[in-house]
Amino acid sequence: MALSPIMPTIPDDIRKTLLDGLPSFRSFNSTDAVLQGTLKQATQGLKVVTTTVPDILSGGKGLGAAQPSGWRIAVSSRGAAIAADIYSMERGGKNPLPDGSHRLACIRQGPDVDNMLQTITSITAPSLAAQLPAEPFNVQLLIMPGLFTDALWLQPQNPGSTPSFIVPFHTLAGGVRLNYAYTEQQLIRLLRPIAEKWASYKQPLSRAKCVP
Repeated sequence: MALSPIMPTIPDDIRKTLLDGLPSFRSFNSTDAVLQGTLKQATQGLKVVTTTVPDILSGGKGLGAAQPSGWRIAVSSRGAAIAADIYSMERGGKNPLPDGSHRLACIRQGPDVDNMLQTITSITAPSLAAQLPAEPFNVQLLIMPGLFTDALWLQPQNPGSTPSFIVPFHTLAGGVRLNYAYTEQQLIRLLRPIAEKWASYKQPLSRAKCVP
């Protein structure tokens, strides 16, 4: 059996949300026409799950408490990359939406998108593949607000055969390596000091702003 990263096919309702929402984003309309077409024609994406500071604290539920929060559809063309973030979590404020309501909320460009796509490619490259069992893995995107780290979450397609692995592609956390396969407990040990510091402040966390 060979190591194989598996990315899900974009469901029809997510594709419709993407295509309906793209024209309203200046950052999409101003980008390269080939890149626009590549994003519109994308067939695969990453399901996004989010874990919070309390999950990482001692006594927290760890990554088992991660909640589905949407999709990220990312593509590259001729050295440029772009990603569309579709949120599905509940929204409050003046225009509230219930949990499970899909909307195109963000267009991303820049190093983080490049790094994510490169890390997906690196899963089967020798240096990273050597850290992983030769099995098929479902790939998800793990977002950790307040913990300064985003990662690919590789979950074995055959549960129980091997643990899941987390491969960071963006981090500001000291001691966390990029393109390195961590087990859940290994990564939590590195991130817990940040969670404890946030907990001592007792102030709310917010998501990073997106490009309109």
